[in-house]
Amino acid sequence: EAFNDATQEALKKEWQALNQAREELLAGEAECSKVHNELARLRIQLSRDTGARRLAMHHELTSLKPSVGSSITTPMETPSHTRSASTTLPPIGPQTTTATTAAAAADA
Repeated sequence: EAFNDATQEALKKEWQALNQAREELLAGEAECSKVHNELARLRIQLSRDTGARRLAMHHELTSLKPSVGSSITTPMETPSHTRSASTTLPPIGPQTTTATTAAAAADA
């Protein structure tokens, strides 16, 4: 058992490489965990800041609105001279009259 052949040496090197890779992965995991926690902390801070800015904007907009009091306003009526007599649109395409239709029928 004290004899080390090439196969035993290769297995020992693989074992060392595997342990070194595990240590690197654990170190990377710890670093990623720190970065993740820092990003989560910054996200919370930004969310609070965004919420505070939205609330401040809401208060500013509320203070800029004129106070109407108890008066009730209604939408303005359209003046009668600007109203259209018909609410339908004209047809699209060539306009035919009864005279041109009769002339076309006589030619056929």
